[in-house]
Amino acid sequence: LVMARRTWINTNLAFIYKLAAPPGATVDNFVPLDLPDTRAGMITSPGFLVSRSRPDMPSIVGRGLLVNAAVLCGVNPQFNPDLQPDIDALKGPQSTWTDRQKSEYRMKSAPCSGCHPGFDPYGIALGNYDVLARYQTMDDKGRAIDSSVTLPANAGGAMVQNATEMASQ
Repeated sequence: LVMARRTWINTNLAFIYKLAAPPGATVDNFVPLDLPDTRAGMITSPGFLVSRSRPDMPSIVGRGLLVNAAVLCGVNPQFNPDLQPDIDALKGPQSTWTDRQKSEYRMKSAPCSGCHPGFDPYGIALGNYDVLARYQTMDDKGRAIDSSVTLPANAGGAMVQNATEMASQ
């Protein structure tokens, strides 16, 4: 489930995986396919990734919380709504930051640093997948995506380079 290198795709999923549709695949007919090296099981599947994207962009926080709860059976902290004005105030100054830079800020700055180090790293490792779960190496502003991260202790604390390495931990 976590490390599967084979899946079933139709022509719509071939587009997401950026692959030529295999023989026999149609919109209504799924065929087996070996996944590229950028994919590993459930955590890099389009359904999993899209379920925690925002309508217009991926979400390190949303995807990190999903991995923490659904894969690692961790308890996600409750969001404190009193923090929303402070978060909104950061949107302007952080508008040119990469998603990784925003995450690093959250993980090092109070009060966010009390919770985000426990789940943001999973979302960082999934940073190469866009809002539709297509693999990418550059963000929408043409900046290289760095998905390397040290995983939280409850996932072993290993340094991983990307989502497929995270899945193998």
